[in-house]
Amino acid sequence: MNRIPRGRSLPVVLALAAISIGVAGCGADTSSLSQQRAEQLVSEAHAAGVGQNVTVENAEALYGTSAAAVCDVFNGSGDELNLPGNPAGRYRKAITTDAVEYTRLVVKVYCPERLPRFEALVHKLGTTRSS
Repeated sequence: MNRIPRGRSLPVVLALAAISIGVAGCGADTSSLSQQRAEQLVSEAHAAGVGQNVTVENAEALYGTSAAAVCDVFNGSGDELNLPGNPAGRYRKAITTDAVEYTRLVVKVYCPERLPRFEALVHKLGTTRSS
């Protein structure tokens, strides 16, 4: 059995405690940010009359802190707009105004710097409704 000399055990314990507090603090900040953004999205979506079934827990699980699956689409390259719609395989995808509005809110909350790119792509579709 290895023993730590008596005089050295307190600094080791304090160092481990500091590390665990630092790690816990990082997770708390990330969790707090993801919850704040999820709350904002749900509030704005419900106020806009879209995404009525979306809860804070769902939004937080889906989007985390960055909504990368949505935001990365609007990074300035390409001319395709990826919106939720009818997952009908080889059939045309139905894009509703609610899907456009909900996606607009996701972009606005999680990656507002990409909102102009989103709006430009929506404009190409001929949709004029904006927030």
